[in-house]
Amino acid sequence: MKLKLKTLTPVHVSTGNDLEALDYIQSKGVIYRIHLDKALEIITAEHPDAPEKFADWIDSKIFGMERAGNHGYEPANKTQSLIRQGTDIKNFCESKLRDNTLIHKIIEGATLYKAEAPYGLVNNTRINEQIKDSSSLPIIPGSSLKGAIKTALAANAWGKYSPQEREDVLRKCKKTGRDRYGNPTVGYNDDALMTFLFSCRTTGRERFDAARFSIMRFFRFSDAHIPQKGNTVNLEVYPVNLYLRKKQPQSQTNPQEVIPAGTLLEFEFSVDVEGLSKALSESRKPEGMWRGLEDKIEKLFNVKIGAFSKEQLENALYQGLLEVIEDQTKKVLNNEKEWLRDLRYSMGENGLSKEVIQRLDEFYKEAFATTNGTLKTGWGSGFLSITIFSTLIKTDRKYLEEMFMNARIGVPRIKGKQFDAPNLEHFPKSKRLTAKSKMVPESMLGWIRIGTDLTADPRPQRPIVAETEATVAPEPEILSPEEQTAKLKEANEKLKLKDTINMAAVVTGGEAPFVLCRILHKDLETETFKAKYAAGLPVGAFVSLKVTFQKPGRVQNVTFAKTL
Repeated sequence: MKLKLKTLTPVHVSTGNDLEALDYIQSKGVIYRIHLDKALEIITAEHPDAPEKFADWIDSKIFGMERAGNHGYEPANKTQSLIRQGTDIKNFCESKLRDNTLIHKIIEGATLYKAEAPYGLVNNTRINEQIKDSSSLPIIPGSSLKGAIKTALAANAWGKYSPQEREDVLRKCKKTGRDRYGNPTVGYNDDALMTFLFSCRTTGRERFDAARFSIMRFFRFSDAHIPQKGNTVNLEVYPVNLYLRKKQPQSQTNPQEVIPAGTLLEFEFSVDVEGLSKALSESRKPEGMWRGLEDKIEKLFNVKIGAFSKEQLENALYQGLLEVIEDQTKKVLNNEKEWLRDLRYSMGENGLSKEVIQRLDEFYKEAFATTNGTLKTGWGSGFLSITIFSTLIKTDRKYLEEMFMNARIGVPRIKGKQFDAPNLEHFPKSKRLTAKSKMVPESMLGWIRIGTDLTADPRPQRPIVAETEATVAPEPEILSPEEQTAKLKEANEKLKLKDTINMAAVVTGGEAPFVLCRILHKDLETETFKAKYAAGLPVGAFVSLKVTFQKPGRVQNVTFAKTL
């Protein structure tokens, strides 16, 4: 059965890889993914000595990152990040070869694919890569579709079992033990639950195997691919931020390559009718395999397969699947709409404007006028879409609250303090959205619709942001420890030694949670000061101390301020 899939929002299914600055060129609101070897061939044709210069340039970058990392303290990450951002082919051509004309030639001859970046990138940052086929066209893997559908089926079936059956299964999902220090530990996994819902029992001589006797083996989902092979740009790159009800937005992740909203894909869905019919016959024998098959499928799909002929079976299961998906989608949608209402009530705390939230509301009303065949998949699709939380909260709330407490889900991790389980009626508190800017979220992620008569939407004409080119911060100057000491000492000696001031110091020893420091000032270098820093710091690390003077030149107290 050939089906269509339409993206209602941007969708990202990751390869697990990040694109580094050296992997792409950004120009006029477009990200060009380049083939580095081909790019170097083009460069070498114009500059025969380019390979040697490129190797030396890369070596200098690696050396700078190693120098920064050798200090062993947190700010090294920032230094390394700035160096990484400047390690791009455009920078090499312009700064080392002094040839701006090469960029256009590389884009023309070494581009693998391109993606629109309507809101630009702040700098040459890493980009999370979308999975694609061999033609560099984005796809949604069949495994992602099957996983999302399997979760919806599980949520549909779970509540139909008796309290005793559910209790027995959930007991197996809880794993207790002890860590290496002998402290009790509690963990959870869903292996027992998924086996119970999807795998059939056996009797007689057949050894039970959960995968071999899984009902889902009869259902096949191909990868969803874009049918056209023209010059249409089928990818976009968006910043993604974390948005909370009562807190300011947080930038916690890289920009994402996404399949844009309104894109049409195709995939194949099929049921192994012959295999399923044989399994059904086997399940009805006094002894044998596939015990309970008909009952399990009825609980999962709301379809009694024994009532249909072979010719009717695939379509009956497909229709049942759509109904189950729609029912579970309504629960997720209701949660997201409630989250938006809470977002509106907390505008003073989260900093978002009324207009921004209103626009998100209008999007939901338009995109989800119908929920038939609608579900979520991919990265950022959210907690409710990848779990059966919406069913568990009704059937096994006490177990759910205990699990949240033991696993510290939504519970602060503060040693020595006890907290209650979070308010499950308002969980989760945060969601990831694509964004035009930090305070202007644009869209949820992961919403798709499957059906037989869907059509693509026309691509919106977005104005390109004023700053279309990647703006890279200047790479930091890498100083030797001696040079850094002299620089910080010079700054310290411009300060007046009175009241409370911040002063640079170097770590000379100590053991967590304390460090011993020498303040870099000619009048204070003979003394050693102790400051509390729980993580500890290596000898030679530079720090800032908040120094309080009892009288000019005489230190009363020091506290740790930050690493330098």
